[in-house]
Amino acid sequence: MKILLNIFTIFLITIFGVSCASLISGTSQDIYINSNPEGATIYDGGLKVGKTPATITIRKSGLSDKEISLSLEGYERRTFILRKSFDAV
Repeated sequence: MKILLNIFTIFLITIFGVSCASLISGTSQDIYINSNPEGATIYDGGLKVGKTPATITIRKSGLSDKEISLSLEGYERRTFILRKSFDAV
């Protein structure tokens, strides 16, 4: 019985520790994006979100990585992948 109680306690600590990470670090992240030359259009997953330089807010929800692209006439379009990682605090 004591072993079962210890296992249950460890389980609860693990669950609350993992869920606590989103409470501490939040559900969104501000990211500053700049380019040289300035004025490139910023796309978040294909949706236009602004022009450089800019601070954009990225939502942390979902399981997939985030794709950010920069486009400026006369220049090659650049795409950056923001990889998600697990943070148990």
